Amino acid sequence: MTAGILLLLGILLVAIVVFMSEKLRADVAAILVMLRLGLTGLVAPRQVFAGLSSSAVMLIIAVSVLAVWREGTTLREGLADVPLRLGDALLWQGRRERLAVLRRDPDFLVLEEDTTGPAVS
Repeated sequence: MTAGILLLLGILLVAIVVFMSEKLRADVAAILVMLRLGLTGLVAPRQVFAGLSSSAVMLIIAVSVLAVWREGTTLREGLADVPLRLGDALLWQGRRERLAVLRRDPDFLVLEEDTTGPAVS
C-alpha cells in the first residue's frame, strides 16, 4: 500500500470513530474530514468543497426542518441532534421553488397543502 492509501485509511478510520462516538455534530465532522483531505493533498484544493455547489446540498441549507414525525411522536426540539431513521417524516419550511427541487428527487416524497382549491369555512 502506498503512503497516500494509508493516510486516506487513517482519515477514514478517525472519521468513523468521530461519527460513531457523536462527540461532534455530523456536519462539523464532515467539514473537518473535507479539510483534512484537502490539507493532506489527497484531494485537489479546487475539489474539496465542490460537492457543496450541488443543488441538493444548497437546498438543504436553504430550508428549515420544523419537526420530525417518528412512529406517531412529533419531535420539535433539539432537531440538530436527532439522528434520522428509516420511516421518519420531516416537516420542512422553505420557498416553493426550493421545495420543487425536493419534489424531483426520488429520495423524497413531498406533500404540500393545496392552496388552489375552494376555501372551506
